[in-house]
Amino acid sequence: MPREIIGRDDELRTVREAIEGAAATNTGRILAVIGEPGLGKSRLLEEAHRAADAGSHDVLWLEGRSLSFGQTLSYWPFLDLLRRWLRVTEETPAPETYDALRRKLSETVRDEVDDLLPYLATMLGLPVEPRLEDRVKFLDGQAMGLQIFRSARRLVERLAQDQVVVLVFEDLHWADASTTDLLGHLLPLTVTIPLVLIGTSRPDRQTAAAQLQ
Repeated sequence: MPREIIGRDDELRTVREAIEGAAATNTGRILAVIGEPGLGKSRLLEEAHRAADAGSHDVLWLEGRSLSFGQTLSYWPFLDLLRRWLRVTEETPAPETYDALRRKLSETVRDEVDDLLPYLATMLGLPVEPRLEDRVKFLDGQAMGLQIFRSARRLVERLAQDQVVVLVFEDLHWADASTTDLLGHLLPLTVTIPLVLIGTSRPDRQTAAAQLQ
């Protein structure tokens, strides 16, 4: 499971090589972009995204950003990432977002839709349709968290069956513990599927994200 801390001179090449390597070996990479504000971390990722889109491999690039007050918002970067995948926003009406989630899961996980839909919907704060309510209404917080972790992991596995998946988590120094726990749950997937995980962070060892650096 290769881990790299990106330097200042060869950042773009490192990201490109990570994607090429994932495509060639069907295994993933973990990249950390660590630096003070204003050093161009976001600009680097914008350039890397454009390069990935213009490359020779099929790449699904999804980004989620932590917020400065995000340590009180569970899973916020994952919610941001999921909404981008669904092509909805936080302001999209709940029924429309739920329909988009069900549709995208039908395209991606097919026969496992009902196994993932209620938990990812709950993660997004969406009401679960009546026929699936029994799957969630008796779960306590810990059990729900486990189902969310399992569902997120399974979704990423299925997304990576036919393409390289790049998941970018920006500003991890602001991430809450549930976000870093879920991200940690996904890290082992880089051993078995073409998944490139990229996290950006300030060099702050006192945050929940520090365990990922």
